[in-house]
Amino acid sequence: MAEKRNVVLFVDDEQHILNAIRRATLDESFDTVVAGSGATALQAFEQQEISVIVTDMRMPVMDGLTLLKIVREKYPSTVRIVLSGYTQLTQVLSSINQGEIFQFIPKPWQMEEELLWTIRRAIERYNMETERNSLQASLTKKGPLMSTSCRKWIKSWPMSGGISPGSKISAIGLFNFGNSAWQAAFSIRRE
Repeated sequence: MAEKRNVVLFVDDEQHILNAIRRATLDESFDTVVAGSGATALQAFEQQEISVIVTDMRMPVMDGLTLLKIVREKYPSTVRIVLSGYTQLTQVLSSINQGEIFQFIPKPWQMEEELLWTIRRAIERYNMETERNSLQASLTKKGPLMSTSCRKWIKSWPMSGGISPGSKISAIGLFNFGNSAWQAAFSIRRE
């Protein structure tokens, strides 16, 4: 089965910028999607899972900050990057604080040393957070089952006759044997 590739969305109203990015990312390990406006970018989110968005700040109709706020609200796991020639300090700070961006890259930029390096780091972050969220959801889902299984196991443990009042229990570990059957190892000390 082919591994799912990350998708990076580039948003800029200047077509020559998007063309340069498209050429530079041909051999990368992620899929490149381009959009010439904020509205087109939001349509791309409806069509596929976007790992990273890289947007310009100054665009007609919907500026980059507005786009980033919408993306943060609707697609919070997407990593947000700003690539802009507009470097007025108040706008930069607003984009960082309100859009919760991963990185601000000023134009002109170095393709390999700056832009692609940042995108690779952003993809790593996205993948780690996605994996963490998946594991947390799995543990939350299995948590009550593990607790019930552990209680039954402890109560039926023939050597201990169950847990009596005054016993101290310390969990040594939980082990998953691959078939959703969890086993626990405990140390029980009677006081």
